[in-house]
Amino acid sequence: MIQVLVFPSGSGVSQEIHNALSSLKGVSLIGADSDPVISSFVYEPVHKVPPMRSELSCVHAIRALVIKFNISFIYPALDDALVFLKTNEESLGVQVIASPLNTVLVTRSKSQTYKALEDVVRVPKMYDRNHPPDQYPVFVKPDTGEGSKRCRVITNSYEHLRTVEEDEIVVEYFPGEEYSVDCFSKDGLLLFVGPRVRLVTKSGVSVVTVSVPCTEEFMAFAHGIHQTFEFKGAWFFQVKRTESGSLGLLEVAPRIAGASACHRAMGVNLPLLTLETFRQQKVTVPHQRLAVTACKIYETRIRPSVVYYHAYFDLDDTLYRNGSADPVVLALAHKIKNTGKPVYLITRHNMNPRLTLEHIHVRHSLFNDIIHVTDGGSKKRFIKPNSIFFDDSFYERESCSDSAQNIHAFDVDAAKLFLLS
Repeated sequence: MIQVLVFPSGSGVSQEIHNALSSLKGVSLIGADSDPVISSFVYEPVHKVPPMRSELSCVHAIRALVIKFNISFIYPALDDALVFLKTNEESLGVQVIASPLNTVLVTRSKSQTYKALEDVVRVPKMYDRNHPPDQYPVFVKPDTGEGSKRCRVITNSYEHLRTVEEDEIVVEYFPGEEYSVDCFSKDGLLLFVGPRVRLVTKSGVSVVTVSVPCTEEFMAFAHGIHQTFEFKGAWFFQVKRTESGSLGLLEVAPRIAGASACHRAMGVNLPLLTLETFRQQKVTVPHQRLAVTACKIYETRIRPSVVYYHAYFDLDDTLYRNGSADPVVLALAHKIKNTGKPVYLITRHNMNPRLTLEHIHVRHSLFNDIIHVTDGGSKKRFIKPNSIFFDDSFYERESCSDSAQNIHAFDVDAAKLFLLS
């Protein structure tokens, strides 16, 4: 079993790493974060470590986790973590899944990135922060920022001279469509280039993105950047259409992009390809080209306090909906069954429930018992104490719920919450 530590495990990037790797045989993911509350709903286990600003303490804490859990690799899940971990790689005593340190350090600075690439690809003009340019608008952003924090368009010299701070750069403004281009490099070869348009962006995060064809223009950009920096594994760059319609560079990042899940739908699992590269395994990049739209929808996850030993499900309009099995309710029933707890079907179905289960391709063996209530009496008499019960009927839930016997009844919508818990 390969133990992989993901740090920080509460970032959006860490969720993509988890989604891409958590179901793999032989890979165990462990989370670490200075504030592990959020990531504890995704990673199991997750460990609290000091913040990166307490560098020595954080390094010692992560090193202790490396030793305790026999960690083979650390996967950075944030730009600052990329620099922090790669800089302290020797002290941590474990491989950090990232490109070489020089690539990490230069690309963390947008101004250094632009200087390194100014003769390679179209980069924005940079202006002196203390001297207004001849024309506006211009774009202002932190040199080492992320998530669009403090990024803004400035339209006049008054704003320019009074608001630009020492750690910010002033650059040419690109007004057109914005793209992220996910790439993968191994052994000096550029093996994958996958552009996607950023349709909706919030706080610097692409929440709706659509894959687009990889034209020669994107390829030329990718090859130019690839030949300038030494990459190992997944990396990406962001570009925008300039006023003339050509592509102009925004940034380069030698890490997994949070929205790169768009390519996983085509079979290109960038977190896995990168892990296998560091494991020195042979990799093959699929070349399916599908039009994929990916949308990041924030999910509510719960940690229910209810303790139960039995689960009951209604059939009509609960497990059996719109002529077929409800996939969420069915998945929850299987999840509970897999924990070793008994699962029961309890129904007033007007036909033989076993025949209906066959019709919707649900095996009878999923249930410890199929309780067919045909006398009009209460379902509660069949429900054991310390149970949860799912039924679309408000009346059935009200009549069966009993806090004294620790019987808790839920509507169908709650099934997804329990499934993700």
